[in-house]
Amino acid sequence: MGKLFGRTISQKTLSRVEVSAMHSLMTRYYDNVDEAIFQKDLMEKDQVILLEDNQTGQLKGFSTFMSFDVSVDCQSVRAIFSGDTIVEREYWGDFGLLRSFCRYLNHVANTSNIPAYWFLICKGYKTYRYLPLNFNQFYPRYDMATPQYEQSILDALAFHKYPSEYDAQKGIIGFSSPSECLKEGVAEITDARLSNPHVKFFLERNPNHQSGDELVCVARLSHGNFTKAFYRSALHKEDRHEKNCPDTG
Repeated sequence: MGKLFGRTISQKTLSRVEVSAMHSLMTRYYDNVDEAIFQKDLMEKDQVILLEDNQTGQLKGFSTFMSFDVSVDCQSVRAIFSGDTIVEREYWGDFGLLRSFCRYLNHVANTSNIPAYWFLICKGYKTYRYLPLNFNQFYPRYDMATPQYEQSILDALAFHKYPSEYDAQKGIIGFSSPSECLKEGVAEITDARLSNPHVKFFLERNPNHQSGDELVCVARLSHGNFTKAFYRSALHKEDRHEKNCPDTG
């Protein structure tokens, strides 16, 4: 087994084989993955990170993104919305996804001419933990209330993307029909994991995450808000042909 090499491409350039492999990967870790809905959601995305084993070239994970603008207090705000994301179990702990993800968001921070935010919806604690790892300020969080302006941004983005499913009081996106949810045994919250205050907060705010409910989150994409860990990932020099060597990033 090699290491994961990430490449970010336009959704429009995906081949049928790649789309099929992405759907197959999702069904191994999620229930209720309808193929037609999966493809429809994929087609609305702008960019896709494909994660491939650097020795075999086989697809072992992916993440999708789209951008859109909304007006908040008469100011335009850009959202980078994360869609489906999955990595094969044997590559959990590999930094390929994190590096590709940070490079992409760093590029947005460098090029956007209006305030930009990562708009994240979380049905699993592992996704939520990307926030404290990579951002100094993000919302919602366990140790402070969400400021009014950031709450306005969060609500505007959630209502724009999920006008019928968003519960502003709870900060949760819920679905009336069966939605994608992690299979039993994938990313379960154990007592040991609850010792982490971020994981505990996630469970308190999204108690029905196992049924597919999503916690809505935002983080500003700006150099002052990125952590040192973010920059270690974003600036890491990745080589498609590097062998399975110790990580130094």
